[in-house]
Amino acid sequence: MRGSSLAYPPVLDRLRPFLVTYASARRVEDFPEDVLALLGPANRRPQHLNLGLMVLDPDGKVLRQATPYVRPPAFQFDPEAQGKDFLRQVDDLLAGLTLPAAPKGKAALALPDVAGKEPLAGVRVYLTFGANRLNHYRTPTVEAVKTTKELRQALRYPTEATTWKATALWPWLEQIYPPAIMDGKGGFDRIEGELTFKPAGRQGDTRWALVEGDVAFALDNMTKIAYTGRLSVAVEYGADSDEAVAVRGVCECVFPKHNPQGQVVERIRMTAAIESRPR
Repeated sequence: MRGSSLAYPPVLDRLRPFLVTYASARRVEDFPEDVLALLGPANRRPQHLNLGLMVLDPDGKVLRQATPYVRPPAFQFDPEAQGKDFLRQVDDLLAGLTLPAAPKGKAALALPDVAGKEPLAGVRVYLTFGANRLNHYRTPTVEAVKTTKELRQALRYPTEATTWKATALWPWLEQIYPPAIMDGKGGFDRIEGELTFKPAGRQGDTRWALVEGDVAFALDNMTKIAYTGRLSVAVEYGADSDEAVAVRGVCECVFPKHNPQGQVVERIRMTAAIESRPR
């Protein structure tokens, strides 16, 4: 749920007594099972769900639910104005209910992470954006991505330079898209390109390899947004193991921003940083 009115702090304060869980995914089917168990009683599971609110009692019975009106153009793309209206809708949803006491204090901000003690259990993908006309995407996006068995195998130390298809890094690359534009099925028509994977020397007991190349992205949304990025990733290894233990990389893109008529009105810089948990 990238780019929502939940970024307006008073909204989170209002919801704090109720927020026991949340989920963010391209498709409802990608939600964790415990979240899907909540969507079922609310008859939400089969629907495309951009943003939904549900109030449950302690036994899990759905008391009320609402699909908030969230339309950035109606508020001149002003996140504070939209946030205030969203707060009004939350107040309407909760009106007349006996509310639990809000917990004291505020939870510390924590970045998403991937569970696992093994080296390179997962990575974080950080998205930041350059200045643009309507000042979209002011809040950075952070996604946590688990390292799959296939990705771990692909990243084993190379004895010589090899060439990959960009799809070898699909779990990382499919996170590199701007917030709030997934009006299609929530994916890509294609991610393609050729990447070079090669040894990059040794420093003490650490060996390095580099992944480099151009990647072409095409979303499955209505305007078929397409853009190209230059990817560079440094992969770290121990002295005696071919298993990757850490990665750090960057992908620089410029994507076209369309108006409702499908015309390109500006091009916005998007930078993706890919980094594993510090060891």
